[in-house]
Amino acid sequence: MIRRHSIPMFLALVVCTMPSARGQKPTPAKKHAQQAMLMTLKRRMKKRYPQLERLRAAGKIGETYKGMVGCVSSKHAQERLDPKDPKKGTVGGLIASENKDRLALYAILARALKTTPAKVAIQNGIRNLRKAKPTDWFQLQSGKWVQRKNIKKREKKPKGA
Repeated sequence: MIRRHSIPMFLALVVCTMPSARGQKPTPAKKHAQQAMLMTLKRRMKKRYPQLERLRAAGKIGETYKGMVGCVSSKHAQERLDPKDPKKGTVGGLIASENKDRLALYAILARALKTTPAKVAIQNGIRNLRKAKPTDWFQLQSGKWVQRKNIKKREKKPKGA
């Protein structure tokens, strides 16, 4: 099943074969370093994914319009991921790690697409909203958290109106 991280990860892998933003071919060492970074990001994000899905299903976390993960309620940030094992960290720590990796991924994609990381992040936020389950939470630009099922689509204005 294709979920939230599939498309950004695919794009990240495609970036490895693209020339740099200046139109020059990256040096082999630079290309190797970029591939290593992407593989590291992919491994870490894949490892966190089941925990994120569990927290998303529990209504504790959601996606933001900026393409990041956030706590639906600030009280969840200090909750332990595993109450029996404090070494596993907190919900807030997991979110911070995921967002750090997303920012790194957005920066790589932005260089390849000749745009800004912020624009890549917002596009990912839109993609996440489109793919969200009806019960998933999403943070609007206003800062308000709403479930996907409660977000109304904007009506497109007809041409010439």
